[in-house]
Amino acid sequence: MRPTHYSTKIWIWPLFLLMFGWFAQPGQAGDLVLSNNTGAASTEWFIDGESTLIMNGFDLTPLNLTLPVAIDAVSINVVEAVPGATAQVVIYTDDNGGSPQDARLAYQQGIQINQVGNVRVPLAQTAIIDAPVVWVGFY
Repeated sequence: MRPTHYSTKIWIWPLFLLMFGWFAQPGQAGDLVLSNNTGAASTEWFIDGESTLIMNGFDLTPLNLTLPVAIDAVSINVVEAVPGATAQVVIYTDDNGGSPQDARLAYQQGIQINQVGNVRVPLAQTAIIDAPVVWVGFY
């Protein structure tokens, strides 16, 4: 009788570990693309001779996301590039939305945009967003 009891214990531990491993699986990341464009339409901006901030805000609340969320890339559609010029990507978090006036800077990175069209910019580090509104901009 003793060996049967012992073999039952050996069988229970792997089952317990398997069940624990099943429930302890980390959540998987998903891809989500946010855009302010409607269909294929896009607003063109021409900036000449001065630094200007182009920024879009996104309310994450209707998306039912669990905060914090991570942003690993941003994009901008460029009509005319200035090769060699440095631009800044900025990402702000905003607790109350409405205006970026009281938002907090969550990420900043210098980039060069040397091409036209839809330019995807992978971030050097993931931007962690801990507020329901995010503002993404380019200087």
